[in-house]
Amino acid sequence: MTIFTKESLLKDLEEFRSRGYKERLIRTYRKIPKTSCKQCGLCCYDSPYVTYPEFLLVLDYVKENLTKELLLDIYKKAIRHYVLGIISKECPCAFLHDNTCLIYPVSPVACKRWGLQTKESYERDLARDHGNNKEFAKAYSKFGITIPDEVITSTLPYCDKVTITENKYRLHGDEIEKTVLKDLFTMFKAYSNKMLDSSVDEHFAIYILGKDAGKIRIRLLQEYQKGNLNAIEEYIANLNLEDYLF
Repeated sequence: MTIFTKESLLKDLEEFRSRGYKERLIRTYRKIPKTSCKQCGLCCYDSPYVTYPEFLLVLDYVKENLTKELLLDIYKKAIRHYVLGIISKECPCAFLHDNTCLIYPVSPVACKRWGLQTKESYERDLARDHGNNKEFAKAYSKFGITIPDEVITSTLPYCDKVTITENKYRLHGDEIEKTVLKDLFTMFKAYSNKMLDSSVDEHFAIYILGKDAGKIRIRLLQEYQKGNLNAIEEYIANLNLEDYLF
């Protein structure tokens, strides 16, 4: 597992800026059509998977724009999502606040493309996710942890409530993903040793929980499913989250 420290993240963040990756990623995002939606918040109940450069852009934004109080709240939500999100569908993204995204200007590709997918692409992604969930459930069952069927087969409905308000590059459907991924490829290579197959919430949780994050998650889930419903909150309460502020 990739381990983040405050020092390593600040160093990576400085490189991310100085090597021009920040501006490059922002330019790439501009190729994705601008949209408006009804802000139902449904898509925010599936924290987006991010690449490391995307995580650094989010980190840069929260460091410069969010208050200490908001960031501490995000840390708590991120840990809850990291642990409980395994067994519950009721864990929204840590950045959902009053049905609004706190990082909307720098939201990752997974968010920006939601509602712009073709139905075929949506169904393909859904089948892949359900397959991954089954493997995940099998792995966690070895630790006595039960992932409910409704979580394994959880489905965000196909979104047809998004309206394109500006499409400067005239990209549609799968063209969006192909163009963006092509642009991001060189940045992927630069950070290939730090990639996590994880959501933005999980990146923050792993930063706080450290090298034993996986073990902590298993232990807390075991306690929770054995009846200690306060296990996660008790653990969070004993963390000095201010040590992880930037």
